[in-house]
Amino acid sequence: MCAITVPDLPNLHDATLKDIHVDWGAATATLHLRAVPGVDVVLIAQGLRELQVAHRDPWGPSVSVNGVELVLTDDGEHSLCIEMQSGDDITVVAGQLIVE
Repeated sequence: MCAITVPDLPNLHDATLKDIHVDWGAATATLHLRAVPGVDVVLIAQGLRELQVAHRDPWGPSVSVNGVELVLTDDGEHSLCIEMQSGDDITVVAGQLIVE
């Protein structure tokens, strides 16, 4: 992976992951989160290359985010890793990441 950290994300610690929508034909993934205190955050991955979603709950069930890392890869892609408080990781690699 890479060297450059992309700091343009709001604080998502304790945010609730509401849903993930993938549009295969458009190569997009949209993640809807409810940040504390009740602010909706939408992450849109355009030019989707990879999406990995684990839901094994190794630390117990939770819908809350523990931490987020977003980096710009050497290839110029955005790599987003969301660690859930359940211990699961959600990984998104895309050409562009838009935060709404």
